[in-house]
Amino acid sequence: MELEISTGALKKILGWVGVLFILAAAAVWGWPKVSGQVAGLLHRATPTPSDPAQIAAVQGVEAFFSLDAQKGVDAWVDRMCSLTTKEGCAIYQVMLKKWAQKQMSDYPDLNNRATVEQVEFAGETTIGDATYRLYRVVMHFSQPWDGMDGLEGDTLTAYALVQKDGDAWRFAAPLNEQDAQRYMPKE
Repeated sequence: MELEISTGALKKILGWVGVLFILAAAAVWGWPKVSGQVAGLLHRATPTPSDPAQIAAVQGVEAFFSLDAQKGVDAWVDRMCSLTTKEGCAIYQVMLKKWAQKQMSDYPDLNNRATVEQVEFAGETTIGDATYRLYRVVMHFSQPWDGMDGLEGDTLTAYALVQKDGDAWRFAAPLNEQDAQRYMPKE
């Protein structure tokens, strides 16, 4: 039994195979670009449920960079104090409150929501009696503002430092690449 295919039918089959190939290539090439834009709006990195330090890092860094000028600086400080150690809260109340107040004064319509899209463990170290974990985070800002160093469009890559506090992990601070080196494990 021999199968005969006319030239016209063969051209149609090859045409459809070509169209399917082009559509598949466009999907493979274009989907990450489209889904990346959608991910910035809808996707939130989900911390590993078994890693409370990672959960503290994500919650802390999102809270730190989520500034709402209408709610005011005291609401921001209260949120930060709920996520950090007692000593860390004192730092937020005195030093970092001034930073947040300046951002809100300079940008009175500021209402940024920071969302962590990627998080990865960067290391653990002990300094004195304190144990720290460091996470590299990539965040999406809903309302980026000019006063933020390191922003690339609406994305910021930074580090989230957490500190062991008894049996819990508490957010310590966001760090840039240079400051994070202090907490990188020494080899």
